[in-house]
Amino acid sequence: MSARKYAHRLQLECSTNSLLRLLFSVALALSLFSLMLLPLPLLMRSFACLLLAALARRCWQRRCELGGDALTLTWDGDERWWWSQGGEEWELLLRGDTYVATGMVILNFNHAVGRGRRSLVLLPASVGAVAFRRLRVRLKLVGRQSVAAVPKSP
Repeated sequence: MSARKYAHRLQLECSTNSLLRLLFSVALALSLFSLMLLPLPLLMRSFACLLLAALARRCWQRRCELGGDALTLTWDGDERWWWSQGGEEWELLLRGDTYVATGMVILNFNHAVGRGRRSLVLLPASVGAVAFRRLRVRLKLVGRQSVAAVPKSP
């Protein structure tokens, strides 16, 4: 029996996660502190710190895990992914380097049309424990099916 026959649409409503926000903030603070310790002129260190802070702010605003726009990720029964954020929707292709663990899933995508990549870090608190469990199970099933589909060399 094919597991795909029974695959239903999976919709993930992604929200901010306080643990990821904390880790991001700590990494940013340590980066700024280490920049200030470099043996460079004060003007260069200040410019580097301002640049890093601006890039971090941009990342914070764009990533739904940190506090950006709400994100809806839909995985339909035909193995297609849909990313909806900020009133726009894109069809994406799941890449093979997706990371699945007990407490975290990192989804890596390529755009179906055009070029570009997207990534999403998911924790159980980000999408809900039940949806997170369903996502992990389906990703493992898809991984097993893709490994079984690869012909073995003689």
